[in-house]
Amino acid sequence: MIFWPFKHIRIETQLKHENLREILSNSIDQDSKGIYWGKRFSKRFWGKIGDSSFRIRAVVPYWNISPVDINGRIVDVSQEKNALDVKMSSPYNRIVVPLAILAVVLFFVNFGLKGEVDTFLINSVITLGAAYILVNIPFQIQALKSISDLNRIINGKIYKLK
Repeated sequence: MIFWPFKHIRIETQLKHENLREILSNSIDQDSKGIYWGKRFSKRFWGKIGDSSFRIRAVVPYWNISPVDINGRIVDVSQEKNALDVKMSSPYNRIVVPLAILAVVLFFVNFGLKGEVDTFLINSVITLGAAYILVNIPFQIQALKSISDLNRIINGKIYKLK
């Protein structure tokens, strides 16, 4: 398990660029309608795919909020190999990190300026630890599932870059 909610991998395959793009297009729900709680998904991933790049999220049962953003592109490795260069990050970071910083600042204003340093430090450590766990654990679980699903779709070999 990585200690930061970010992964960078490469999945190499023997498929040609056009075949790889077609397989991805058939495996990604590209419905442009907004996400709402009653929406039904028919595929494992949803998002947008372009000519050589894509931005997708995994479909998570009972939730419409995926803990993984997947940005990738199709790259030529050699004449007989192509690859998916995939970067995964947690969209929860955009929400949780500012809230955790706000909580620590408010703890400092409330306890730190009064001289209650022990209470400030304990509350800050608990808040930061809980924020880290609530972001990183769902990300790591869903990232592993998404990597294996992408690999199964294109029948490739995974190389970890970061």
